[in-house]
Parts: sequence; structure tokens; C-alpha cells
Amino acid sequence: MKKLLLMLFVTMSSLVQGQVPTDWQVDGLKGKVKKRTMVRTWTDGAIKKEEVLYNVEGVKTKTLLYDTDGSGSSLVCEYQNIYREYKDNKRYIISLPCEEEDNEYTMSNRTPDREYWTADRQQVFIYGFLGNDSYSRSTYDEEYRLINKESYTKFSSGGEERIVVSNIFYTYNEGGELIRLDYSSKSNNEEEKSYYLYETQKRDKRENILRRIVQDKEKKNSFIEEFTYEYY
Repeated sequence: MKKLLLMLFVTMSSLVQGQVPTDWQVDGLKGKVKKRTMVRTWTDGAIKKEEVLYNVEGVKTKTLLYDTDGSGSSLVCEYQNIYREYKDNKRYIISLPCEEEDNEYTMSNRTPDREYWTADRQQVFIYGFLGNDSYSRSTYDEEYRLINKESYTKFSSGGEERIVVSNIFYTYNEGGELIRLDYSSKSNNEEEKSYYLYETQKRDKRENILRRIVQDKEKKNSFIEEFTYEYY
């Protein structure tokens, strides 16, 4: 009887927590990607870069975020997100300036973000530096394509409290390729809406995206995303 109850408890716990997919699955990657680099270039010349590192099991270990320097002539690393190992369905993520080292002293002075998965393929992200009241909830389909992302952030500025609620919906074609993103947000009495159209132009031999164009139809703006990959 005790053994049966234990088995039922373990089964119910796994249903509540949910299965944790690899970051390769969540990021829509094919093959054993070691590093993915994305350079985003806007029509006005602005450039940003992101580098994502994965271990051999397909789990993120670090993300590096680059922006143009003061002169606008070169990219410099501004922030790094460091991913701790999953414990059950949860992990911690710590953001640091790129020049800071990932050591015990540095980490003790940071409030980590928290991420966990639920049984219905929802990824919940709690923003540590803003407190437990600020979070995002992303919902995925059976193939771990992102369908919807809701965000709620609360913070104070100049003695005033501000709340921002946003919602993003993702649309795919019959081949499972992202073709549209619809965005809306509310902040106090202000409301913003926009939508983006995605056009993939090139893929590598593993079918990972190499180049795509994204158009912001409300702001009449567009940018190009170009990807490179290193594989295990």
C-alpha cells in the first residue's frame, strides 16, 4: 500500500511540474547546436547581436547580448545571462555585465530570475530584480512552438508605481514556420498595438534559419536577422 501511494505521489508530482524540454526544442533548432549567433540590423543602421551557448544535452548555459558602442562603429558586449542547471522543472538565471565574472561573490550580490515548466507546456519566468509580482507566461504547442506569451511587470519610478501588461500571439504557416507576431500592451492609461510579419529567406543544410526579414507594420520599420551556428 505504501509503495502504491508513493508511485501515485511521484506520478502526480510529474504531472504538476511538467516535462522540461531542451532549449534546442524551445528555440526551434535542428541538430546539436553548440552556439547560435544572431545579428539584427535595422533599416536605420542600428545593430544588435546575441550569442547563445548550449551544452551537449541541448540546455542553455549562457547568453551574451551586444549593442553598438558610443560611436556607433562597433559592437560591445553589455550583458550576459548565466543559466544554472535544472532541478526538477526549475532553474535560476542570473544577469551580469559582461565584464563581471561568474563567481560565488558576484552571484551573492545578485537576485536571480526563476524559470519553471508546468504540465500543460507553459514556461513561467519570474523577474527576480522586480520581485515576485513581475512575470511572463509562455504557452507552447505539442511541438514546442511558442503560441502565446503574457507578461506582467510592476515597478516604481519617481515614487510612482507603474504596471505594464503585454500579450503576444504567434502565427505559423502549414510548414510550422513563424510568419506573424501580434503584440499589444497596456500601461496605466496608455495602450499600444502592433504586428510583425516574418519572411524566412535562407536555411542551412540542417534546416536552421540563416536569414529572415521582419517588418513592423505599425511603425513602418523593418530589420534583418542573420544567424550563424556552431555544432557539436
